[in-house]
Amino acid sequence: MSSSPQAGLEVILNIPPLVIHLKTQALITYKRLLVNGNWRVQEGEIRNKKNHTNIIKKLAKNLKLLHTPRDKMMNTAYIQTGFKTEIQERIIINQVMKRPGTVEVGAVNCFTDGSRFDNRSGYGYTIQGDGIKVNGYNSLGEYATVYQAELIAIQEAAFTMLGKEVRGKRITIYVDNQAAIQPLGSYQIRGRIAA
Repeated sequence: MSSSPQAGLEVILNIPPLVIHLKTQALITYKRLLVNGNWRVQEGEIRNKKNHTNIIKKLAKNLKLLHTPRDKMMNTAYIQTGFKTEIQERIIINQVMKRPGTVEVGAVNCFTDGSRFDNRSGYGYTIQGDGIKVNGYNSLGEYATVYQAELIAIQEAAFTMLGKEVRGKRITIYVDNQAAIQPLGSYQIRGRIAA
């Protein structure tokens, strides 16, 4: 095989060229260091055009995907919450069948959902209760996951209730995604959105 050209073997074996592989790994490392706050430019580095700092910034400049926010946190946040989360059995949920509508005095019901369809993600929420009736939704583009959309729906609904100064009421948020409920009720949080 010593007479086979490298480019031909790369195509046959579906291996990316070495230069592309190295650039990809450098960009992944750059993004990780940048997000975690560990990308530190040394004094005098930015003056040299052939320095790794300038080379990587030039590579990353036109990559839109590289600049999207990351949910993963380097450190774990330990948060005490002023609320409780509860995941009920499907049988109980089906018996209760809460739907938006009239709510008892002193209570607020909020229904949230996140979804992904046709390579696009988005979220929506509806808040109905004593003194409040609000709906909201937004698109999150093509890179957000369903999990992230679910958490952002809860976050935006909570921000809306804070903005409307909903206080002194029993607020129940109905979420249909266990993966989104579990980190919210946990003392340890490892994602930026859930924190």
